[in-house]
Amino acid sequence: MEENEPTVVAGEDALSKARTMAQGIPSIAGYRMERKLGEGTFGEVWLAYSQKTGIAVAIKIFKHGAGRQWQAVHEEVSALAKVSADQGIVRLIDADYHAQPPYYVMDFAEKGSLAQRLAQGTLTVSDALEFFRQTAEALAFLHEKNICHCDLKPANILLDNRSRPRIADFGQAHLSSDASPALGTFFYMAPEQATGENTPPEPRWDVYALGALFYAMVTGHPPRDDGKLRHELSATAAFTHRLKLYREHIGSAPKPTGHRHLPDMDKQLAEIVDCCLAVDPARRFDSARKVVAALDARERLRKQRTLVRYGFIAPFVILALMGVLAFWVGRDAIKDSEKALTAQILRSDLAAAKLVARIVDDQLFDRVETVMRESQDTNLLSLLRRQSESDLPVAALRPEFTNVIAEIYKKNEERGGEQQKFLRWTVASAKGYTLANWPPAMTNNRPSATANATNANRLFAWRDWFNGEKDYYDRTNDFFPPLQDIWHVSQPFFSRAGGIATQDVVAVSTPIRDPARHEVILGVLQASIGLESFHAWLRNAQFDDGFPVLINERFQIVQHPDPTSRPRKGENGPTYVSNETFGAALRGDGTTNYLDPIDQKEKLAGYAMANMTGWGALVQHEVSLARQPLNNLKRRMANTGWVVLMVVAALLALQWLLLRRVWRGKEHWLYGLLSSSRK
Repeated sequence: MEENEPTVVAGEDALSKARTMAQGIPSIAGYRMERKLGEGTFGEVWLAYSQKTGIAVAIKIFKHGAGRQWQAVHEEVSALAKVSADQGIVRLIDADYHAQPPYYVMDFAEKGSLAQRLAQGTLTVSDALEFFRQTAEALAFLHEKNICHCDLKPANILLDNRSRPRIADFGQAHLSSDASPALGTFFYMAPEQATGENTPPEPRWDVYALGALFYAMVTGHPPRDDGKLRHELSATAAFTHRLKLYREHIGSAPKPTGHRHLPDMDKQLAEIVDCCLAVDPARRFDSARKVVAALDARERLRKQRTLVRYGFIAPFVILALMGVLAFWVGRDAIKDSEKALTAQILRSDLAAAKLVARIVDDQLFDRVETVMRESQDTNLLSLLRRQSESDLPVAALRPEFTNVIAEIYKKNEERGGEQQKFLRWTVASAKGYTLANWPPAMTNNRPSATANATNANRLFAWRDWFNGEKDYYDRTNDFFPPLQDIWHVSQPFFSRAGGIATQDVVAVSTPIRDPARHEVILGVLQASIGLESFHAWLRNAQFDDGFPVLINERFQIVQHPDPTSRPRKGENGPTYVSNETFGAALRGDGTTNYLDPIDQKEKLAGYAMANMTGWGALVQHEVSLARQPLNNLKRRMANTGWVVLMVVAALLALQWLLLRRVWRGKEHWLYGLLSSSRK
């Protein structure tokens, strides 16, 4: 693609600005745009010059209409602002969240990216080692700020005018406490990172990518790269399946050895790279700082110096102090653990509540669309116009209404799956009298003519599904206007819909309007849904000893595992939950601590509302569950405390013996032992 030459200069008039925008060149106040450097998922990076100083900068501009646009720029700028003071990280100069579109300004890397450099050929081991060390030091600075980059690769390493690497692109960067999904780039991404799950990031992910970066610099390709797998990944549409293929390949691929056979590659450096690329994260360096420490140790070994001098008494003094302090800090540790465990349960409940709300929303809105579609049935519209415009008694048209409703029922019975079926379809006149039901009421598994005749002429204007407001159980008024909204989901009620045993149902209804006179409502069409279809799915779902509760848009409990929460015939509907119960959750992070109105027990819960139907899902745990693991931990700490101290003392003694051998000139044996433990 050809690059557009910029025409924006200081003091340009409105016509010049319009011409610039027409050419596809964005306009940022105070900067002269030069050319586009690259483009990603959320935006573009442009080379620009400050109109005040003439200094070259890189501006990342987020696209108009990009999903999560403001949040994406805010998260990336926040991560970059925390660490831009380090010389190994691209420096943040300016940012404007509220610009249209939002952008931020950073240093311009004059020599491009490491990926562009590698396109010209591989690096020597010595040059690659220098890049490797400088990148590891910058990455260690990130980790010490509790930030994981999560997408380290050659394209995200920029080179300044002195060819020093600088880490860039913090679009996937996460705080160590952030459990939202963070994915990297295939063949640079650690296998345990490729799950797409809400897992807190670990510095070990960046350590794997750091090893892959060195491997690519000296061999020309990332470790465990496979052309066949790349083809399979590009041909697979399901993202979760692609991640699974990648994890299985990395887990079964042979250990990379391409770096070991290069000139100037020594055993110690190869072992450091192998440790970074270990498939098992437990055998990998746990932070970039450990990688830097290993490089320091290797350098000292190469110069044949004594690396470490330990005292004999100091470790045992430290061990004794640890034992004395353990009692005092133990109580605080238990409290902190209780808070952390509670927070973990709340995060888990919130994630589960979002999943339940989304699934229920999809199922419910699919029924809504079906009822709205059937309300436009031409035969039904014709009958309703005849009924409203003629003096014919309702009984004269009832057989025709019944045939139309029966056809609608049968059509949808054949179309939907088991969980998509409706129990009963009902059409009512604009005054609330039922014109037809299908399927008919049953007695002893046979249609009941008496029951059907009675039901077909009953006044249901007092029902929530007809008036769209609520069930008026007192029936102080015989007439209620039909609902005005295009669709409505009623509150739960007890019914014999479908000719089967009484059960909890909700009704999906929609007004039937005259096509010629849209303001005229001819009637109301409703279809009943058995809540058992929702209950069955929720009962089968696993929530780690928690349980889900469904709440409609009026904060009525639609589903609760406690059977006393379900409405019974003659009762005035389900239990209401006060708005204050969810006020903190809705205003905060989606979690709440509240008293369950059904069983009156204190609960930890995550709450999420559906987007389309307004229903909500509450996944909750009893508070006692958060304390049970800690009580077990106290007992185990009391039983194993002395054993741990003895083991640590033995390990310290062994360490002293090993270091004495190092002092005697056997450094290579020590390093080999330590590195072999990571293989």
